[in-house]
Amino acid sequence: MPITEMQHFAQPRAADDTTIAVRLAMLRTHRSDLAERIPNLWHDATALDEKIKHYETLLDEQRETDTHP
Repeated sequence: MPITEMQHFAQPRAADDTTIAVRLAMLRTHRSDLAERIPNLWHDATALDEKIKHYETLLDEQRETDTHP
């Protein structure tokens, strides 16, 4: 949850227990937003893993070349 949303959540929380329904709705919305973002985040993480592996391979090849001129 971004800081601005946390601050928005904290305002009714500080008020009193009459805002429980509002806070619950905010949390449910945040949970729903996360559920929508998770597949994209996994996709992005997979792409990063592939790029990291590529650069590790390049570095290994460079080291091999440097040790065997």
